[in-house]
Amino acid sequence: MGIIISLLVPIVIVAVIIGVVSRAVRGRDDPDAALSVRRLFVYLLLLATLAIAAAGVQALLELAFDTEASLVEEGSARQARGLAFVLVGVPSYVLLFRYLLRELGADPREERSLGWRIYLNLTSGIALVTAMVGAAAVLLTVLGGDPFDPSLAASVVVAAAIWVFHWFGPPGRYHPDNGLPLAVGSLAGLSALVTAMVLALTGLGDAVYDALTDAVLAGTSVSDQLRGAAVALIVGAPVWWWHWLHHDRSRWNATLWHAYVMVAGVLVGVLVLVGAAAASVVATLVWFFGVPEADSAGAHFELLPVAVAYAGAGTVLWAYHAWIHAAVQTGRTEPRRAYEYIVAGVGLVATAAGITILLVALFQAIGPQPVGDIEGNANTLIAAVTGLLVGAPLWWAYWGRIERHRAAEPGREAGSATRRIYTFVLFGVSAVVGFISIIVVAFIVLEDLFEGSLSGDTLLDVRVPLALVITMGLVAWYHLTVYRADREVLGAAPAVHVTRVVLVAPADSSLAAGLASHEGLTVREWVRLDQPGVLDAGDVEELARRITALAVPDVLVVVDAHGEPTAIPYRPS
Repeated sequence: MGIIISLLVPIVIVAVIIGVVSRAVRGRDDPDAALSVRRLFVYLLLLATLAIAAAGVQALLELAFDTEASLVEEGSARQARGLAFVLVGVPSYVLLFRYLLRELGADPREERSLGWRIYLNLTSGIALVTAMVGAAAVLLTVLGGDPFDPSLAASVVVAAAIWVFHWFGPPGRYHPDNGLPLAVGSLAGLSALVTAMVLALTGLGDAVYDALTDAVLAGTSVSDQLRGAAVALIVGAPVWWWHWLHHDRSRWNATLWHAYVMVAGVLVGVLVLVGAAAASVVATLVWFFGVPEADSAGAHFELLPVAVAYAGAGTVLWAYHAWIHAAVQTGRTEPRRAYEYIVAGVGLVATAAGITILLVALFQAIGPQPVGDIEGNANTLIAAVTGLLVGAPLWWAYWGRIERHRAAEPGREAGSATRRIYTFVLFGVSAVVGFISIIVVAFIVLEDLFEGSLSGDTLLDVRVPLALVITMGLVAWYHLTVYRADREVLGAAPAVHVTRVVLVAPADSSLAAGLASHEGLTVREWVRLDQPGVLDAGDVEELARRITALAVPDVLVVVDAHGEPTAIPYRPS
């Protein structure tokens, strides 16, 4: 019955959307809006009948896979329930689906409707994840020698059949061009591969650690970790290969592709690496300079194999997606800027955390000794130093690279959207956190003052918010100066005419990136599916000059089958 629960999630989402749309169009005579509500209602019914049919088939498969006598005795009720769901759900789904196929063939707008996109993307995505989780559970039970679970096997068969039908069957002809199914599948496969890597490295690390020390590590055994790694690899590798490697980038929407690489690959990889490195450094410094809780080195460093495993997985995740991103970028493009600002931002957060903890340790040390004990201060100071050791070099390396680009091209770098977002976000977040911390400090101090208990203990009570006030004030002040310096550069530089380009071209990742690398051009890429063909670098330079020469805000560029571009000025309606 797990598949029916999972499939009911999109039903609830669609129901909420229907309610919102219905309220938006209530009292208005809008045929298009009414048509949208009708479509959403039809797809809601389609999802409901699919869930019912899937639950019925799963129940019958459980009976077919079930060989335990205790469950066979309940077979009559389960068989009746399964047959009822199948007899009601399957014909209803078939009729609704045939009706929608006729609508898709008759009206080209239908395949781009909100209801169809929600149905297709969520159904195929949830079915894929359900099949992967179920397959992993079945393999773990089989490899671990546990009793066979017929419900898990049935859920895998049903979920896999739903995914195959929506990918290779009639719905596969109408996959939307935004690449969302590819992103979901790539993310699911990537998550499984990273899990396999962490489990394998942890298992190997635990084995080496056990051999070198006398400590017996608690938790999952090495054999169980390696078994889990093998299962995750078996399940995740085909999924990741199919969605990421097999389908080239032209199937993706450029924005979605860059967001996937930047968030799922670079950001997550950097965060995992920084967190694991910080844990390793803290454990090492506490043992040599702090006050460890364990008496032996073997017990104290028992989490070190796990930290090393996560650090290795984070490094691979970051390095691979950074390499992929660099391979498709030419010049100083906005996606390339986003990569550097993301990494610099992670380093800055770690550095700010280190400064904050350092200030907390300082206030704690000068407070009353019964509360601010020296041993606790030592470990707090080590945590602060760790934040600085891990975060400061990362921030310095990438922020220094960014500033060198700004020195080389001040107007272009200072006026980039990525830099403005970066400075606005950091200034805004630090200012808000600092303002709230000031309120907390003022409240605690005034409360103790009015109660006549203002003393050294007050400093201990405000040590965390007071440290945040100082740290966030420094971050806000620095980025305010960066913002003002950028404004001065932009004010002194000549005005740059910005042209918004809509590119309709055959699949060629270098064309959009080549145009976007030119100052004053922002590009939105639409892949043309009916024509092959590419442009060489010379054509990109010439095309950029032609677009700039038009001196209009909006230009449509259409590339034909021979690779010849036509630049058409237009005005959005």
